[in-house]
Amino acid sequence: MLDADNPNPPPPENILYVDDDEGDVTETFWETSFNNFPYPYDKWVVFDSAGVSPDQAAMSAYTIVVWSTGGDYSNTLTGAEVTEIGNWLNAGGKLWFSSQDVLYDYGSASWMHISGWSDDVGCTNATGIDIVMSPLSFPTGGGAFTDFADILTPDGTSWTSMINETNDTNTVAMDTTVGLPYFLYFNAFGWENITAEADRDSMMKRVLMWMNYMPPAVDVGTQAIVWPPTSVVVGLTGNPSATYHNYGATPATFDVHFEIDSSGVNVYTGTVGNLYLDAAASSTWVFPATWTPGLSEGITYDVTAYTVMTGDMNPSNDTLTQVTTTTTVSDWIQCADRPTPQLCQATTYDPVGDKVYTFGGGDGTVYVNFTYQYDPVTDAWAALTPIPTAINWIDASVTEWNRSIYIFGGYNGGFNTFNYIYDINGDSWSSGAPVPAARIASGQCVYNDSLIYLICGYTGSAGSNTVYIYNTYTNAWTTGTNAPTTSYMQAVATTGDTLWLVMSYNGSSCNPNMYYGIPDPANCENISWNTGPALPAPNFNGGGTAMYRPSGTFIFEVGGFENATVLTNHAWEYDVSNATWNALPNYPMTIARNDILTYRRTATEAEIYVNGGDNSGAWTPTAQTWKLQWNVGVEEEKPTKTALTFGLGKVSPNPIRNGSIIAYTTTQKGYVSLKVYNSAGRLVRTLVDRNENPGQKTVTWNGLDNNHNAVAAGVYFYRLSAENRTTSKKMVVIK
Repeated sequence: MLDADNPNPPPPENILYVDDDEGDVTETFWETSFNNFPYPYDKWVVFDSAGVSPDQAAMSAYTIVVWSTGGDYSNTLTGAEVTEIGNWLNAGGKLWFSSQDVLYDYGSASWMHISGWSDDVGCTNATGIDIVMSPLSFPTGGGAFTDFADILTPDGTSWTSMINETNDTNTVAMDTTVGLPYFLYFNAFGWENITAEADRDSMMKRVLMWMNYMPPAVDVGTQAIVWPPTSVVVGLTGNPSATYHNYGATPATFDVHFEIDSSGVNVYTGTVGNLYLDAAASSTWVFPATWTPGLSEGITYDVTAYTVMTGDMNPSNDTLTQVTTTTTVSDWIQCADRPTPQLCQATTYDPVGDKVYTFGGGDGTVYVNFTYQYDPVTDAWAALTPIPTAINWIDASVTEWNRSIYIFGGYNGGFNTFNYIYDINGDSWSSGAPVPAARIASGQCVYNDSLIYLICGYTGSAGSNTVYIYNTYTNAWTTGTNAPTTSYMQAVATTGDTLWLVMSYNGSSCNPNMYYGIPDPANCENISWNTGPALPAPNFNGGGTAMYRPSGTFIFEVGGFENATVLTNHAWEYDVSNATWNALPNYPMTIARNDILTYRRTATEAEIYVNGGDNSGAWTPTAQTWKLQWNVGVEEEKPTKTALTFGLGKVSPNPIRNGSIIAYTTTQKGYVSLKVYNSAGRLVRTLVDRNENPGQKTVTWNGLDNNHNAVAAGVYFYRLSAENRTTSKKMVVIK
């Protein structure tokens, strides 16, 4: 600060503020507005008529001088001050002079360029009418001091900049465009009496910018709406959040706001004051109050996040808006990373234990034998007994009847016929009958919880269309009807009694369609293959799976190489009932290299998981795991009054001589199938094939097949399929 005791000019700065209000405290209004932008300024205090004022030399050290006499009416300007100001202006100065009583106290000066004035007319509202102030208009009844505003008559060199409520001039302006060597802005009403701080800031900003002074960049804004996303799961409670950014060159303190409206009615408001950010810094603010969207699908909400800061130079980036719609599917949710990054691994889900398993894989040159188990409830991975051989380019299949996981073929520098069997309960490995021919990059589909179809694959020299069938009851292989296309690095899935070849590669290009095959229940080697619907884009080497929800059965594909060359992050859902593809939220990264996708189903949620894979297309494995979640809701699956457990009961008697009673339980209303198969996996007798209510039920089998012939003695399996689940048990027929 400069004052009468320190009259020496300061180092050159941009603005000199002359506080000439005779010891009043009106300078606080000026300092607040200077600091709001912030404008660099120096302050010179003139205490009284005997005080030292800045002379021409002192003012010449500044770009602009802002001189205010506040509410003073007896010592506004002296003759010496008028002279020094005039000399400085004529040397090219820029002056903003604010005084309601200088004309009453001293009179006019030639540099003011007014031809007349009227004292003490007053001003309750000021309106801009020129290039400096139009269309600004604001009340001036702030009461900083008594209103004695004057009205002015411009002399023709100056022009009217602002008028009062009776359209009389109370402010004049002039600049070099009218032949003067200086800029002068003279308001004859008390600037300090402007009622609102924001209006004082606006007037200051306009005057200084007219004088070609650009303030430091002061610009904050909303960078991103973080939550809720554009699609939010019905009934999913969360804390709204947004990322705010300081685009300016100086630190900033500002307020942040978050609002959610539904059909024009506000349903959420969050406000946080005085958020501080350094220049060029960002901050994501999580608002403390939670919000829960509606329970119906398709509700739309208007979401708005915005900043409020006095003097913001760029209001255009203050506000972000989006439309959020409720859905039963989430955006991708990141889970715990798998213990090691891997690609070309095998992934599957055990619905009995509610765990995801992943096996083997590598990075394209190194093969591993890891066995990992993921617990979706605790979001934690565990390392289990490794596969006997380090291999990749494999798939995996779960059978519930014996709690086992099967892995066929695989690559470890050579092409193999492995049949590795993982005992889930015992965390141990054994080997089954080898695959009839070496295969890698095949697809595995489980049929009726007993047969595993090994579809197509790479032989070591070419792709194949062969279908091998493994009977988990008899540990024996047979050959089924060839697939309609050569394929490898495909995705496969099972829905009910249908096998799906989802996306595939024939050795030169991607097949544009899906294919589906329906095994003959009486002879499962006979498969009726058909060309299915076109894919959203020809694709291969991504992830595929299938899942039942109350709204239908769906097939999924995630990632892969579209048109055989373009690595993608696209995710799609195929509605089997409606034969339509629907786009899902894109996976968070591009991803490929094979069996990376599996499903998970619980009472209220359905999920698909992607773990590992190649996220660059250049054999770069990742350890990231993500899930996409559907909230199927209690309205779609109402719990029964009695606690029921899905499954098969005992056969009584067992062994069977002349007939038996089979007990079974379902927990949901829907289609139920209960069938008897022989040890070769062939259908013998259909006992239940209808829609049923949930409950505990029994059915009698008289030992006859579907042709009413008595079955031979031997081992048989009775299999229950309902609720998108299948379970089997063994029984023995004796004669």
